[in-house]
Amino acid sequence: MLAFAVLFFLPGTVHPEQSYLGPAFLISLYDGLSLGVDAMWRTGRTVAIAAGVAVIAGLLLPVGKAKKAASDKRQKPNTSHAKHQRKEPALGPASNQKS
Repeated sequence: MLAFAVLFFLPGTVHPEQSYLGPAFLISLYDGLSLGVDAMWRTGRTVAIAAGVAVIAGLLLPVGKAKKAASDKRQKPNTSHAKHQRKEPALGPASNQKS
């Protein structure tokens, strides 16, 4: 999701001489299809760098969470409430009789 957000929300200039902004990925794609690979690299460089950082961060974050969860699991004692049997109050012989 992070890489998707970077690709579609990173702004880039529509034309080098204008200040209008648009999605850099789409501008780069349009420049590549209409003007060639050299024009594509104008905004594509920024998109490639930002998407690369997003992908690396997206890959490293779950690894960091897994390491933290494993260390927390080792530190906490394994006490599960599901293992303990619930004790119900026992009814005495006098309460079983109807009057």
